[in-house]
Amino acid sequence: MAEKKEAIAAKEIKNKEYPAESVGRLMTNKVPIVDDKATIKDVEKVLLKETKEFETINYIYVINKSKKLKGIISIKEVLAHPGATTKVKELMTKGKELVTVRAHSVQGRATLHAIQNNIKAMPVVDKDDRFLGVLTSDSILQIVDNEHVEDILRLGGVYHKGPFKSVLNISVFESLRHRLPWLALGLVGGLLIAGVLKHYEELISLHPILAAFIPMVVYMASAVGSQTQAFIIRDLASYNASGGIFPFLKYFIKQLHTIMVIGVIMSLVLYFLTFLFYGTTGTSLILSIALFFAVMSSLFTGLFVPYIFYKAKFDPADASGPIGTIIQDITSVVVYFAIIMILL
Repeated sequence: MAEKKEAIAAKEIKNKEYPAESVGRLMTNKVPIVDDKATIKDVEKVLLKETKEFETINYIYVINKSKKLKGIISIKEVLAHPGATTKVKELMTKGKELVTVRAHSVQGRATLHAIQNNIKAMPVVDKDDRFLGVLTSDSILQIVDNEHVEDILRLGGVYHKGPFKSVLNISVFESLRHRLPWLALGLVGGLLIAGVLKHYEELISLHPILAAFIPMVVYMASAVGSQTQAFIIRDLASYNASGGIFPFLKYFIKQLHTIMVIGVIMSLVLYFLTFLFYGTTGTSLILSIALFFAVMSSLFTGLFVPYIFYKAKFDPADASGPIGTIIQDITSVVVYFAIIMILL
């Protein structure tokens, strides 16, 4: 009972000291810790004496008198030198090879950093590199699962905050609260698209075949935009976790070339198919050129919108799903008819 009260009290202290979804909320200090002057034999004594108190023993953490983390040594390394008087500092991972994370770091970025570096448990330090604890493998897996659920829900147009609950365990009202905001946004977007189409009502009445290709053009542009969003969101998270500076200009040029090639290929396919079925060179040419520029417009929603969200300190994933789809659909329709009006 006393241990349970202590655990609750410790959790309350963490919640006050560290913001929500930060590494500090989930870290534990119940891990093997030794002095930087210790030997392998000393490590074995610590493990034998205090094993029951540890939450994880993947690694032994080496600190100095100032509590600064100097290195880590794996259990495998300890078992490979049983009873040795070798100093741990001679075998430990240290310096630039030592991967750590700050307690105030966002959980999702920390787990990505751990996975990229193939680390079972991520050591947590403060701004002065003092050892605070460890993000265990169980916590890393839990965060990864939560992040995946959140991304899937967001992409599916579900407004989600907090831990995931099964649909079977929530009320109809709560389910509506999660889903209706995005659906309402989609409704507004649909009305805007209808307004755009109304503006081109006369053009459509003169060339009804143009209306038949609107769904295909909108889909192709949205699909390319969604692919681009997925790549940049992943790469932004990767650069953020590693502490690197995202090379946006280089990334833009690379994506520009890729999307341009995709646009050319899809436009050529559309040209030959429409010519084969309808036998009109003029219409086929107009539709293929319009499709090309609609696909090229996906650079905006696929690349610039997530990056703008990222620079504004918002989650770039919020730019995907319903928001990105609505923006891209409206952009595609406007570009499609603008090109047609120019060419007709």
